[in-house]
Amino acid sequence: MDDLDTIINDLIPRRTNGRRFLSGLLLGLVGGAGAAALFLPRSGPELRRLLRERGMVLRGLIRQALTSEHHL
Repeated sequence: MDDLDTIINDLIPRRTNGRRFLSGLLLGLVGGAGAAALFLPRSGPELRRLLRERGMVLRGLIRQALTSEHHL
């Protein structure tokens, strides 16, 4: 019976805290944005400007999420 309990526990996802979810979400966003940037048909200076702007927005979102997380 212990083997069955172990299998069930492995199949059922455990609840995670908000910080872990948020870090996974942000990692996925950054990875997706990086991959998309590689395939954009833009010139070098234009691409750097776009990435800088998006990075600033992302930094603001991260700061906002981290400062407001304790209110969840």
